[in-house]
Parts: sequence; structure tokens; C-alpha cells
Amino acid sequence: MMLSRSVWQHGLLIAAVVGLSWMVAVPAGAAPLLQDGLVSVWSFDELAGATTAVDTGGINSNDAVFTPGMTTTGSGFTTGGVFNNYLQFNGTSDADASMAMIDVDPSMYMTGGQMTYAGWVKLDIDPNSQYTAYVGIFDSQADDYALYTQKDTGEIRMKLVNQAGQAARPIIPTATVDPIVGHWAHVAVVYDGTQSISTKIYCNGVEAGSIWGLAGALQTGQQSSFGGAYNPATGLYGGCLHGGVDEAGLWNRALTPDEISYLYNGGLGNEIMAANPEVGGTLADLPYTTVDSATPLIRYQFEGNLNNSGGSLGASGNGSNDGSGANLSFASPSPGSDNYVKLTNGDITSGGDRIVVPYDVSSLTNGSLSFCLRSDQEYNYNSIFNCPANNGDWEMWIYSSNTATNKYKGRIDLNGIQVNPGLHQAGNGISEWNHYTITWAQDPTNSANSYMCLYLNGELVSASTSGWQPSGNEFYLGGGNGNDYATWSMDEFRLYGATLSADAALQVYKDSIAGVPEPSVLILLMGGLLALAVRRR
Repeated sequence: MMLSRSVWQHGLLIAAVVGLSWMVAVPAGAAPLLQDGLVSVWSFDELAGATTAVDTGGINSNDAVFTPGMTTTGSGFTTGGVFNNYLQFNGTSDADASMAMIDVDPSMYMTGGQMTYAGWVKLDIDPNSQYTAYVGIFDSQADDYALYTQKDTGEIRMKLVNQAGQAARPIIPTATVDPIVGHWAHVAVVYDGTQSISTKIYCNGVEAGSIWGLAGALQTGQQSSFGGAYNPATGLYGGCLHGGVDEAGLWNRALTPDEISYLYNGGLGNEIMAANPEVGGTLADLPYTTVDSATPLIRYQFEGNLNNSGGSLGASGNGSNDGSGANLSFASPSPGSDNYVKLTNGDITSGGDRIVVPYDVSSLTNGSLSFCLRSDQEYNYNSIFNCPANNGDWEMWIYSSNTATNKYKGRIDLNGIQVNPGLHQAGNGISEWNHYTITWAQDPTNSANSYMCLYLNGELVSASTSGWQPSGNEFYLGGGNGNDYATWSMDEFRLYGATLSADAALQVYKDSIAGVPEPSVLILLMGGLLALAVRRR
């Protein structure tokens, strides 16, 4: 995902061709058809005695094969489903091993930044009465995306983990779960990490819970199973379901609320493969306002100076260096124009050079920063930007010289955005240019909170909610104020007085970097670069 020309022009283009089958093509302005983006369908209409739940979607062959415990517990296909037969599980302990396993297959890797799981479930036992803490409905030991019930809280949960190792757990609360025990219920989870940056869970066609802040492609390696989870590291099975599943589907796009309502159909249901309608509807709006284009307030092209070039504030937005100048210089060629600025402070906490930007960024309840950056040296707290007020807030820095934990982190207050290990290690980021856009919006319903997004080379990779703090009447590029001074190179710095949309962030990236391929290539490659281990649940 770096901007090294040799990487861009060879390896990534190959990855784009390989990954084209994962992408969903929908004509501009047209609503998708129900089966657009469909990965797999399991109808569970097999007759008693069958040992495989066939993927009936006709696209992939992600069949679910019974484990040995299915026969010992009397689990299997039976009549009485929402549509014809269904798959019943009678697991009551880990020893039952009562589940149907799906082999690992790349078609189930949600590297496009969206996914939907929708299916029917019948819980024979209240989650609080389970034999173990977690019981799988559509489970995965790796938790790339896993639907399960939780003991002691009485909830149905979906856990999703992105390639930065961040997790979201939208829940159907106990008050909603209790009435459906013993009855068929339609459960759907929609991950919309490229648009509304939210994850929603539905019960019987109604949104039951949502969570904001998970973004980007989900991690790869998914090994799904109905009725429990298999641990390939130990060879053991666990979390066996006592209940049934019927008519389940998996999409690599975010279904709209209207499509979820169509599948539920007032409790009667609609079979996924029976028809392919254009259901219509739109995805939920963001909790704040974005713009698709904007003129920057401040723009530094660093063409041998720190002048505000092309920014609407004019000369009042010119930057300055409050150091000696010994460690600030201009060099070429840059990724977007002739020159760029270079700081060579090394790991020092005082007496360095930095660029002072004469603006109070917290005066912008909606705003964005974008810049090209090349990390020229790894050390802890190599500062990208920070502010004079509330030291530790309104800052972004390169964290840790340890290659196992190195990451780029940013925040307004407390929680923040980050790019985790794998993107910025020696030979894979150090001494290579990348483009970053950071957007923020003060919560319009609670001024003490804010939303942040981080785009890497035009792609959304991280999002978070956090608090809101003042920043002071200026901010710094390159450290100071209790932070280590910087050793990096920067070009095309822009400050906007609005929260850029995903489309706008992509366009700023294109405007700032010359001669690179479309960033849709990037998201396809992330699956091969960023798979990270995460804790169970």
C-alpha cells in the first residue's frame, strides 16, 4: 500500500486483477439487486440423514460439513423450519462437537469493507441457561465475524474484527432475546465500514443495536461454522448450540434496512434465491455532516517556503519555524509537486525545529487534515502534529521503535485512530511516501464528544469516537510541547474547515499524489498484509 513506484506499478496491479471477483458492480444511480454481492446461501433443506449443508447460492461452494458429534447428539436436518427443513443442533457440552463446519475459503474474506449476515435462528435454551459462556450460531474461532449468544447477559452478539485488530460487538439485548426463545427469529448483522462507519444488528426486521467506530476491511482467515466453533490450534470444538438455523445468507456488501425487512417479511420470510428483486432503500446517514469537496483554509506545498499557497486564509495562514532552522530543509522530488519539507531532529525533546500553523483547529467543529508523509526514522513519539493546549490531545505521532508494536496513532481526546503494525515497517513504509487524511466532527447532540476517521492512501482504515478538547490558537507540525521532535518528510499539507466525506478523502489523495493507480487496488491487498491475532471475544 505504499507509494514506492516499483510496488505500485507491478505487484498491486496484479492484486487488482486477482481481486476483481470480490467487488460488487452496481450501475451509478441504480439500487442493487438482492443477490448482488451474495457470497453464499445455506437453505438447510436437506433430508434427514444428510451430513452436509450445501451452499445453494450457486456462486461459491462453501458447504457446511457435520462434525462427528452431530450423530451422537441426534442433531441433523428435520422438518419444521421457516422454509421446509432446517438444521437442528442438540449440543449441551463441548464434548458433543455438534456443529457444521465450513472450510477456509477466500470468498468469505470481507476485504471490501462491508458485509452482511442474515438468517433465521431458534434458541431452544435461554442464553443465561447455557452450559458455557459463548454458544455459536454462525461462529468463527478467529472472530473475523462471529454470531453467538452470551451467558450471564442473555444477549445475542456479533463480533467483527478489522485488519487493524479493532473489534465491534453490536448486541441484541436481553429484553429482545427473551421473547424469541423457543421461536424462529430473523437475525441480521450489517457492517458498513466504507460508508456510515457503523455496524448494526437486526432482530425480526427491526434494528436492535448498533455501534460506531469500526472501519476498513475485516481480517482474513475466517473459518465459519454453524452451531459452534472449531479451534484449529487445539483441534477442539466448543460453544455448541441447542437450537436450529434456517435460510442463512452471506453478502460482501451492506444490505439496506429495506432489504433486511424484505428477508424478514413480517415473520413469513422470503427465500434468498427465490427471487432477485431491487428492494431499494438507502443506508443510514452518518451522525454528522460531510462534504464531497472543499477549498482548504491552509495549504502548504513546501516549495522552498512555508507559505499558505492556495488556502483561503491567504498570508495569515503562513507557517513559521520557531527553531534554529538547522534541522529543517527542503528537498526534491516530492510525491505531488517539486519540493517537500524535511525535518531531521532525531529523538530529542527540546531545541528542535517544527512548523507552527497559526490556527485553532478546535474552533472547527467539523474539520479535516491531509498530508503526504514519509517516516525517515523509527523512534517512540516521533511527532506528526500536536497542539499547545491540553498536552496529549489533538495530536498524531509514530509510536514505538519496536517493529512488533510500531503504529501511527492520532486522537483528539483519549480514544483515537491508528494504523497498526504491518504498514510502516522497514522496507514496507519506512522511507516510503504515504498519504493521510484525518477527519473529525464534534458530536452535534453532545458537544463533549467527537467522531474521527483516518484514511490511508484514500482508503478508510480506522474510526473512533472520543472526547472533545480545546487545542489552543496554533498547532505544530513536527513536535515540541512535551513531544519528541520529528524526523520525517512531508508534502501537500492541507487544513479544511469541513469534514471530508470518503469520496472527498479519496479525491484529495488523488490530487496530492501523481501517477498512482486507483485506490480500490489497495483494499484488495490489505487482506494479505494486515491479518492480526486478536483475543477471543
